[in-house]
Amino acid sequence: MKLTDDVYVLQVPRGANNLGNPLNLTLILDEQHGPTLVDAALPDQMETIEATLAEAGIEARDLERIIITHQDLDHIGSAAALVRESGARVLAHPEDVPYIEGDRRIIKLTPELLEQRPQMREMLGRIDI
Repeated sequence: MKLTDDVYVLQVPRGANNLGNPLNLTLILDEQHGPTLVDAALPDQMETIEATLAEAGIEARDLERIIITHQDLDHIGSAAALVRESGARVLAHPEDVPYIEGDRRIIKLTPELLEQRPQMREMLGRIDI
């Protein structure tokens, strides 16, 4: 969805069963710093992200920066794949870096939550940052 000539909201479905509750990534077409994506959806969503970027006239390889707003799984999930494709610089708050890099467990992924939602455990295993 185009908001202005330089800002798009990219709606990425959370999965086949959650089509009505998409993740909203933001694409900023910044003349000075290059195309910037805000957040990176869930793991294994690279193809979907690429399709939404294409709707805005951008390829994943064109990304110069990826801003991670915070360390939740639905914000960092496909970041590593996007970085591999684009070489983009990742910008994040310093306190989130150990979670984003995988040195610390994501705060919301408690053992209790993983017990209640085993699909989250599977997704966590697919993060490659």
